[in-house]
Amino acid sequence: MTSLQSYIKDELNCLNFEVITNEEDYVVYKTDPDHKEMGQALKKAYTKQLKEKVGNLSREQVLEYLKNGTLMLEGVEIKAGWLKITKEFNDKYKADTKYGVDSNLENSVMLDMVKDDKLIMMGVSREIVNKV
Repeated sequence: MTSLQSYIKDELNCLNFEVITNEEDYVVYKTDPDHKEMGQALKKAYTKQLKEKVGNLSREQVLEYLKNGTLMLEGVEIKAGWLKITKEFNDKYKADTKYGVDSNLENSVMLDMVKDDKLIMMGVSREIVNKV
């Protein structure tokens, strides 16, 4: 990602670019089980308790499932394709209007959206240059 830093800065017209590797401070993983497929495959083993646990997997369990394609949970193998996993910013950053955030399973992007006088003047000067 850092090899693309200058390209990204130019395309987004941003002043600073920072790669942060501690995503657990910013994003959460959510799981959405395919109840129909899991119910057909597991039959009576797909209990109410298992449904709840599948819907509330820990970060480590989700990462294991994404890495291996399977996950053992209460002696039941959760197979590939049975879970839809999404990654999104936690509520602290989603609700804060200071940030523009978006995420997918591979990347997460956070933009500081606050405009100060310096940024406004830079934008004006850029527009002037474009007109000339």
